[in-house]
Amino acid sequence: MSSNAVSVTAANGDGIGAGEMNSMLIVSENRTGQTAAKLCTDLVINEIGGINYGDWYLPSHDELKLIYWAKGSLDGFGSTNYWSSTELTFEFARVVDFGSGTFGASFYKSTATVSVRAIRKF
Repeated sequence: MSSNAVSVTAANGDGIGAGEMNSMLIVSENRTGQTAAKLCTDLVINEIGGINYGDWYLPSHDELKLIYWAKGSLDGFGSTNYWSSTELTFEFARVVDFGSGTFGASFYKSTATVSVRAIRKF
């Protein structure tokens, strides 16, 4: 998935577990726009046997770093930038570059097109 993330929130948590709250803040403040967080929170995966998983969210910066370090054992990651739910300012959010392993870069939320990866609590 890719998204132009636009939000004006206080979603600045960067630790493990912060992504869920960040995502809720972003979605609650941006009811009309398609944000990276909304793509994640709207996701529902239906498993065989009727189990639905709808508790997805956009990972915080630190959660995304953990995923980067484990990407060799995970499928579906490209060598691209991925949005985190960690905002630096009302204009910029942190990304992780899965090609170079660069952490802490930030992109302008209203114009940058960056990939999105939803997660659940882990």
